Amino acid sequence: MLLSGLEQLSGLPLELLRSHALDGALTAMTGTPGGTAGRWLMPSGGQGCRYSICAACLAEDGRPYWRSAWRLTVNTVCAVHMRLLIDTCRGCGRELILSGLRTASLKLCEHCGRALYDDPGPVRVRRIAKWRLVDPQDAPPRSIFSVRVVHSKLWWDGVRVLLNVLGRPRLAVKLQRAGLPRELIPVLACMARGPRLPFDRQSTAMRHQMLELVDWLTRDWPVRFISSMSAARITCGEYATAEIPVPYWLWSVCKEHLERKRYRTTLAEVSSAAALLSEAHCPVSKIAIKRLLGVTEGKALDALLPVMTRRLSDTEMLAVTSVLSADLESASTAREQRASLLRDACSIAAAAWLRISLKAASGLAVEDGLALLQEWRDAACIDGARGRLARTYLAWMELYLRGTRTRFERYDLPQRALFLSRFGVPTQGFGLASRFADLLRRSGVSEWQLGSRLLTAAPSEETLRVDHHARSSWSEDHLMQCKDAPLHRQR
Repeated sequence: MLLSGLEQLSGLPLELLRSHALDGALTAMTGTPGGTAGRWLMPSGGQGCRYSICAACLAEDGRPYWRSAWRLTVNTVCAVHMRLLIDTCRGCGRELILSGLRTASLKLCEHCGRALYDDPGPVRVRRIAKWRLVDPQDAPPRSIFSVRVVHSKLWWDGVRVLLNVLGRPRLAVKLQRAGLPRELIPVLACMARGPRLPFDRQSTAMRHQMLELVDWLTRDWPVRFISSMSAARITCGEYATAEIPVPYWLWSVCKEHLERKRYRTTLAEVSSAAALLSEAHCPVSKIAIKRLLGVTEGKALDALLPVMTRRLSDTEMLAVTSVLSADLESASTAREQRASLLRDACSIAAAAWLRISLKAASGLAVEDGLALLQEWRDAACIDGARGRLARTYLAWMELYLRGTRTRFERYDLPQRALFLSRFGVPTQGFGLASRFADLLRRSGVSEWQLGSRLLTAAPSEETLRVDHHARSSWSEDHLMQCKDAPLHRQR
């Protein structure tokens, strides 16, 4: 539709206009000319918006025009003059933006009027990878890429994953210590200093260096990539948390060579070690077994010698919810931060009420959340710590189901999970354990290091007596009256 309108305004043939469009390049890079194609396009508005141009090309033009290929974020070098593109005026230092209100010539800076072709830019680029220099729509999938792919989209998906993961400041710090070539140290230092910016918001020079890093890592695939990631101690988990799908050619290497799993002792090994200690008349303890086997900790040790823990009481859980409520009130006004904190609060509330682990709570379905709502409504009118907890949990869950979860849902990926991430997928409990342990510590719980084990531990006899006395006081008549009574929510 836009090309048809441009045909009427310019008088140029439609086929000629289509040949100058980016549909072919975007289809080769993303599999579709629209939708997710914007990830490889320079932003057209907002903070960090800028365009890249080749001043030498403008100087040679009889009638100057800005090339459509300059809008691709991966185009940082002019294929004709082999010079780095410029994105700021050498006179005023401001970003080059192609405004719809422009009245000056395209050869002049829109802000100060200086001729852009006076300084053709930095020195010539000596070497650049073929996959960066060739037009994406003209690149055969198997001739210029470092890996064998059936469609060029798979290659560009992997490039975007690498840019996303390696652009994290803490990983850039690790790569600085991994012995990479000297020419890559400046870009690693820039990424390590932060703040982290999306690739399409970076300057031309920065994007050029980031793509050089990707090119260096993918050369001689996958030997150089594996050795560099291993030296930097970057594991498969970093790529598993990427915000975009990881293509198989990259994921298979990460899964096979970068997954650093600790050795898990078996129950047979622990039993044999305990038998050896008994035969030698040595005390059988966890420390003695660990020293004998040369391990740290494992589920087999807990199975043979379980940790004696206690269950978190309702009074202690009230202190935890008070701290969590204060965090919710003082959370940043940023919607995603406050929404994620509310979701985590509901996850902790469900685990504490049902006496299940945080991982099990993250696997609850929406039906379980609705059942919890009804259960908390019934218990909200009860006096004491149990009723106060129910009122707080009820208020959190109603807010989450009414607003936050609805915003997290994706129309193209329906989910029946109760707790979703901001990408519309189940959270799987990531980060909940550390957050709950920190809440326990700030609440003054002496055994806060045990974390969620305080939720699932077997109750002591005293706790059982208190729970039985509390539940016996909830007569059926009293509960029926509470269902009809108005709910007094805790502020």
